Amino acid sequence: MISDKVNCVTKDYRGFYWIGTSKGLYKFDPANSKIKKASIKNSDINLESFYINSIYVEKNNSLWIGTGRGLIYFSQSENTVQHYLNDEKDKTSLLNDNIYAVAGDDNDNIFIATEKGLAKFDKKNKKFINFNKASDNSRTNGLISCAIKDSKGYIWVGTMYNYGLNRYNPANGKVEHFYCNDYDSTSIKGKIVSCVFEDSKKQIWIGTDKGLFRFCHTFKVW
Repeated sequence: MISDKVNCVTKDYRGFYWIGTSKGLYKFDPANSKIKKASIKNSDINLESFYINSIYVEKNNSLWIGTGRGLIYFSQSENTVQHYLNDEKDKTSLLNDNIYAVAGDDNDNIFIATEKGLAKFDKKNKKFINFNKASDNSRTNGLISCAIKDSKGYIWVGTMYNYGLNRYNPANGKVEHFYCNDYDSTSIKGKIVSCVFEDSKKQIWIGTDKGLFRFCHTFKVW
């Protein structure tokens, strides 16, 4: 039984469930209903010491784990782990160590939502591309609360403190921005976007501090 605070749950392609908590990572096997703390053999990284906010599973069942102390890559097949941290002297390092969400796109890119903005990991060159400049095409700076990939391949990024909701198109690198406008009944409402979800009908649902909204080119209140 898990007694720690549970922050996220995700299922891998083998049917196992991975549970991120305030004190590490758990693995649940539905075949025998057993749950155990995950550990990595022959590694100096103790997962129990990490506050885990998000888990993203690749098709090869490798895990990308967003924590309060950086990004962890865990290869189940090789039983290896890599820990990525911010280095203020290196502009290609992780943007910020406090990670709230991790998502991937159809081109095998990894997107990391951090306390200071959005980052993309270049797996080939092992470098990070950081989208944290407040320009017209990269207004994904600020504290990011959530990130998902939808069925069309877009990355939806929810932010806090009135930075709104952003939709990133990996195909052309463009970002669309949706902000709260009290004078526009079709705009999103609220200054905090806490969650984004795509349902089975491919509709996008957004939870904010002002309620629940459905995106249909404009926003509908529910």
